Amino acid sequence: VGVFCLYHQDSETVELKNIAVSEKYQRQGIGEQMITHIKKICYPKYKRIIVGTADCGINQIRFYERNGFQKYDVRKNFFLDNYPETIFENSLKLKDMQLLKFEF
Repeated sequence: VGVFCLYHQDSETVELKNIAVSEKYQRQGIGEQMITHIKKICYPKYKRIIVGTADCGINQIRFYERNGFQKYDVRKNFFLDNYPETIFENSLKLKDMQLLKFEF
């Protein structure tokens, strides 16, 4: 139904590298349940969870903000510098990565 991947950054920070829900099960609250579970896994060991997504990924950014994440930085040209092929989302060329964080 769904999957996520966490990556230990340092003693205070864990990165949510990936979160996905099978298309058949999307828009049923499963992603929010997964975020709640991730927070339970991470607290009190970590002080924050960070995540990055395409700056044009409006739905993803809204999802994270609804779940308590706040924008804090942008990695300029991330998708241009790290992927050999051009990636498009919502008919837009991915360029920058928006970083968000949740602090306990």
